[in-house]
Amino acid sequence: MTDDGSSDETHAILESFARVAPFQVSVHRNDQRLGYGMNFLKAASLCSGDVIAFCDQDDVWLPAKLERLRKEFGHLQADFVAHAAEVTDARLVRMGKRYPHIGVDRYFLTDEVSEIFYPGFAIAVSRKFFGGVRAVMSRPGFHVEAHDELLCGLAAVGCKRCELSESLVLYRQHEANLIGFHGAVLLQKVA
Repeated sequence: MTDDGSSDETHAILESFARVAPFQVSVHRNDQRLGYGMNFLKAASLCSGDVIAFCDQDDVWLPAKLERLRKEFGHLQADFVAHAAEVTDARLVRMGKRYPHIGVDRYFLTDEVSEIFYPGFAIAVSRKFFGGVRAVMSRPGFHVEAHDELLCGLAAVGCKRCELSESLVLYRQHEANLIGFHGAVLLQKVA
């Protein structure tokens, strides 16, 4: 987990969670604010596992998420996996909508190029794929606003990837969302 210089109790909450979690948790606090996109990439660069899955805001991973992703990365040796999610209200009441809406499981070979976008909470990438991201990040003056846009852009130019129609996350909507879902349109709050 990477704290991007929050001024509330976030860091203490993360440290407390790390002490009681049934798995290893590392907490890193940035020396200076990076912004959300760069912070996600910083967190991913600190990961040591074979697969990196992103968790945005206060969305809820469903119990099958990691096992389902493990199967796709293991069986297909995919480099990029995207999955559907169910939209909920602030109390996690399902609203009968899915975002991103992925209707069927699809698999793409490395030479297929297409324009894609999936929100960060619906993306997982392999260590190999993130090695290419690191190469892009090492360029002088590199900066990105949204990590998911960068990851999708790199995946779109050809890598072994798949889309899963199974909802693996509850995408929680409330008044404090930085980016939210309204019908079929994503709305981003402007500060």
